[in-house]
Amino acid sequence: MNDTLSKIRQKAGQSGESQMLQKESKDSTAAMRAKAAEPLMTAFRDIQNEFVKIDLLKQIWPNDFDRRNDRLGGLVAEILGDPRFPHGIKLMVPGGFRSFSVDLSTDGTLCYSSAREPHSGRAQYVHFQNEEQWMEFFYKTMAYILEV
Repeated sequence: MNDTLSKIRQKAGQSGESQMLQKESKDSTAAMRAKAAEPLMTAFRDIQNEFVKIDLLKQIWPNDFDRRNDRLGGLVAEILGDPRFPHGIKLMVPGGFRSFSVDLSTDGTLCYSSAREPHSGRAQYVHFQNEEQWMEFFYKTMAYILEV
């Protein structure tokens, strides 16, 4: 085998290994984020069948609120992350969306955040020091949304 072909085969083998390591790293990161988001996802599953305030539904869907799902699960716009490793949730609220997610900061540590994403304009982010503060904000938001 000539030298050029040998070098090409070596690079092809290294590329395959590199892609496999990247995928493993990506899956590991996704699993770590999903594990950190488990309290949020569990809390959401506990309340997803609770009724949403009618006034809130009227603000989101003024013309056909009465034909919409009036349970919290009906406000889900998106489950964030890979279906195997969800790391957050995005809900419809009046004027836009509210999301709760676990992200990675630039230094590789977990970051708990919530975003208010209006239909027009910039998203407003709130970052929390720890899971307890983040979950407390989730509970406050649910108290505003749910008919309790």
